Amino acid sequence: MIDWVLEYKKAIDSGAIRAGKRIRQAIERDFRDREKSKNPDYPYIFDLQKADKIIKFMELLTTREGKPLKLELFQKWLSCELFGWVRKDGQGLKYSEALISFSRKNGKSFFCSLVANYYLLLEKNPPRGKEVLITANNFQQAKITFDMCASELEALKIKSPLVRERLKINNAEIKDFANNSKVFVKANNVQGLQGFASTLGILDEYSEFTSRLPLETLKSGMMNEHSLLLIISTAGTNLSSPMYNDVQIAYKVLDGKVNLENKFYAIWENDNEDEVVKSLKDPMLLEKSNPLLANEQVKKQMLPRLLEEIKSGLTQNSLNLTLVRNCNIWKQASKDSFIELSDWRKAQIKAPNIEGQKVFIGVDLSRTSDLSSVGFVIPMELNGKNVFYMDSYSFIPSTKEALEEKSKKDHFNYSEAITRKEASRTIEESGVINYRQVADFIKEYVRKNKLSVQGLGYDNWFSSAILEFLKDTGWNLIEVRQGYKTLSAPIVYLREGIKKGTVLHRENHLFNYSALNAIVVPDSNNNLLLDKKQRALKIDPIASCLDAWVLSWDYYSKTHHDSNYYSSDKFSF
Repeated sequence: MIDWVLEYKKAIDSGAIRAGKRIRQAIERDFRDREKSKNPDYPYIFDLQKADKIIKFMELLTTREGKPLKLELFQKWLSCELFGWVRKDGQGLKYSEALISFSRKNGKSFFCSLVANYYLLLEKNPPRGKEVLITANNFQQAKITFDMCASELEALKIKSPLVRERLKINNAEIKDFANNSKVFVKANNVQGLQGFASTLGILDEYSEFTSRLPLETLKSGMMNEHSLLLIISTAGTNLSSPMYNDVQIAYKVLDGKVNLENKFYAIWENDNEDEVVKSLKDPMLLEKSNPLLANEQVKKQMLPRLLEEIKSGLTQNSLNLTLVRNCNIWKQASKDSFIELSDWRKAQIKAPNIEGQKVFIGVDLSRTSDLSSVGFVIPMELNGKNVFYMDSYSFIPSTKEALEEKSKKDHFNYSEAITRKEASRTIEESGVINYRQVADFIKEYVRKNKLSVQGLGYDNWFSSAILEFLKDTGWNLIEVRQGYKTLSAPIVYLREGIKKGTVLHRENHLFNYSALNAIVVPDSNNNLLLDKKQRALKIDPIASCLDAWVLSWDYYSKTHHDSNYYSSDKFSF
């Protein structure tokens, strides 16, 4: 028997296959676990014989065109990881959940169909009544994997009279009469996924999901120790999607910072955007995100198309979708984004101790649809460097009953934001924002952290009500006019500060969501404003911080321009 994990590692180490950081880490994780399995107390072991059996079964099937099926090395590696790792007591698989991601047109539906057919025909636990459920963000997408299952089994029926007798293949369901099992397809909705006890659940194109509820609903019925939730997808442009958040967790696991023994991660992606440009001279760099390029025949057809799309994107200054679809790199949808994802991510730090610091506050208010947000900009010294630390808190205009619907509409899970203490729902039963609630929060935040308020900036929209609740504070309340003249230069300096690491923020998901949603619109002189006309994109938290930033930037540029604080090399834009 061949250890395909070792063979894949050898091919990567020799340079025969180009693999990125995350795949190398996934392989290293396997070999670390093999060392741990030598300890009698470690409950898992790698069973090469079981992995070999599954690979041989898959290669008994044929392609949709009826040709002999031969797995690529990366597909054999995946099969070994998913099914070779088992419990030592024989009571199930090590991995109950797998997240697999690579670029489009690399056979994700094909691989899922092989796994589905293995579960239908060969999986012994349970011996009867197995359910293989395939879902995606829409029925048509889920049907692609199902149709591949059906096609492979139709070809197998021609070869085997036994298989022919036991299977019935319908439009959206495959029944195996020998063990009362089935493969079936469902669209992505909570109601449609309830009540199933799936042995295998397949979620296709997870990046298009806007809620984790369908996934959690599917998982809740998967109680068998041999059950597997197989999540497979290309990256996307919705940076508030559950998949994007799960990918961040995957990075931490692969980096060794978080231990999740029962979750498997395999992410084929280019290590950075520079590699994509370099691929015009070194095309096989794209194999890092397109593992199917290892197949010579596929490479002849696919590689020229990939390179042409990259050239076209560079020429038209619209490379984002190419980076997402063909290089498996998460990107915002718009080239006019306020800040790049990579720059925003680099500026994220663990929340510092802000007690006793100066603070500039900004408020961006609404009544019934947008969030009402409070932004804080705190100049402070961190690790010997003078920086601005930013954070925000929001109030959600929604009744409790309508909160889930608002989450769906805005593509952001507000219930989780409330749990993480990034936001509160308005206390009004009508769902209208209560401005006293906002004012009381600001006062308590300042009191609790013993902050020295240097100024509170507000957008004049809906401001009169909250100013009434803040007039007893003695703070300097300043209107921040929402025009190019006031905001353009601060926007430019704020972006530069984030890029250079002098403006920092914590892991605040709602704040991240708003910053990465924000779009800048130039006037005829290339002055910039945040685009507040895109009502579907909630940018209120970053807008509130911008109001605070205007005050802080203005304050330090005008009153500290000769001081060591502002003019030193430690702080600069």
